[in-house]
Amino acid sequence: MPQIEIGFLCAATNAAWTKYYGAFESALKRTNPNVHITYVSVEADSKGYDGAARYLAGIKDIKVIVTAGTEAALACKRAADPTKTAVVFASAGDPLGCGLVKSLQHPTGTNVTGCINKQTDEGIVKKRIDVMKNKLPTRKNVLVVGNNPPAPGTLCAIDHAMDKALDLLRQARIATATKDKGRWSPSDFLSVDNVKAKLTPLRDEVDVLWVCSDPVVSANVNYLIHAARALGMRTMHEFREHVDAPNNGHQCYGPS
Repeated sequence: MPQIEIGFLCAATNAAWTKYYGAFESALKRTNPNVHITYVSVEADSKGYDGAARYLAGIKDIKVIVTAGTEAALACKRAADPTKTAVVFASAGDPLGCGLVKSLQHPTGTNVTGCINKQTDEGIVKKRIDVMKNKLPTRKNVLVVGNNPPAPGTLCAIDHAMDKALDLLRQARIATATKDKGRWSPSDFLSVDNVKAKLTPLRDEVDVLWVCSDPVVSANVNYLIHAARALGMRTMHEFREHVDAPNNGHQCYGPS
């Protein structure tokens, strides 16, 4: 059986995403053991998306590129020949709004497809708010947190998710901290101390973090949960992450 070549472009570092790569590769090889995956990553605040995408698209035998992160998916869409290479995004919050696909119901006539986590779906966000109100009752404010890459010209797809969450939280008459306090750079998620440094000044203002996930946040979600718990804050996630940190009732998620 011939070897199948697959490319994988992630918006976080390879080291940070090892556990996710392992799960993906293990499941894939149960279907076909002759799969070889070329992993390429870029820091979420770098300008390397297009270069990394062109590198993978230029490997002759790669017919499918899997991506993690909206920016990575868009770069691969630009770089890949649509008649030769398919692009499959692991998860996107708003693939229609950011231009990854033209239709959610019928994404035909394109080389791009994938999964949507519905971070900007109004019905889903409202359900998450109900879950949060029941399990994580707020006493002060909710801080909506998201990774916003500062590179000039970089699409901040998480902005859409943050705006939707803030709008619907306010409609539900839940107090929120201003958006600028939750717009963090990738380095802010890289250790418990870094997260604490962002949250400590808000200790008397915020008691729940509404987490908008992307590859960088997913890779470092343990740090976020540890730091929040140490400061008496709780966290709300849109889906259950690969979490090693004990939650002790401080984390909830859903609807997944």
